[in-house]
Amino acid sequence: MEYLSNDINSKIVSIIEQKFETVLVDSIDRFIHFFNTISELREAFPDYEETMMILNTENAKKICDSINLQVNNHYQKNESLSFDNLFSGLVKQLDNLLLPFEQLIVVE
Repeated sequence: MEYLSNDINSKIVSIIEQKFETVLVDSIDRFIHFFNTISELREAFPDYEETMMILNTENAKKICDSINLQVNNHYQKNESLSFDNLFSGLVKQLDNLLLPFEQLIVVE
């Protein structure tokens, strides 16, 4: 069942593509970069073997510190990454597009 006409659907897609597609792509790129960095660090981390760990303690500690730093930087609270900042105006544009329509509830 379709609730919105094809015209309205295409207008919504157009709004998102014109103004917010780069924000979405940038967010996805940040996640990809973060996970790739963590993956590279993890690959450098020696597998657990007691004699190897004793010999590589300093190297293992540096890698652990790098992983922790990446995780902390990625997941720290960042007000600029809020929905309102990333997609400013999106709700207003969608409201302007959709609110003029009469609400209709259909029970099937």
